[in-house]
Amino acid sequence: MCFAQDDGSVVVGTDLALLAGMEERPLAADRVKMVEDKLGTKTLEEHFREQAELLDRRFDESFRAQAELLDRRIDESFRAQTELLDRRFDESFRAQAEQLDQRFMLVDQRFILVDQRFDRVDATLAGLRKDMAIVRGGVSILLTRDRT
Repeated sequence: MCFAQDDGSVVVGTDLALLAGMEERPLAADRVKMVEDKLGTKTLEEHFREQAELLDRRFDESFRAQAELLDRRIDESFRAQTELLDRRFDESFRAQAEQLDQRFMLVDQRFILVDQRFDRVDATLAGLRKDMAIVRGGVSILLTRDRT
């Protein structure tokens, strides 16, 4: 560790890395020319642009493939969940429908019994109506005799 000049902070490095002693080494044109010569007919900028386009295509292909895979997996998962829910609802509604059918059959049987009772009551009342008609006729005859 060493301390930079006029600064009390700690700087990690060696004594060679002091700011005052560092030599400035900008990227020289001859180095760029040397790299471009190795690349052939392309400039360094063209080479970087092609590499960037290649990376873009690769990322695009990769992301598209991942998106398609994710879509398929989500579709399969939703399809499986939908089928499971459909089966559960079908089973539940089928059981409820069967229970309702049984209850309606019981209600129908009760209505049949009630209808039979009403038929018996109607038959009994029909006999009573005839008897009452005879009694009314007899009473009216008696009333007309007494008046005369």
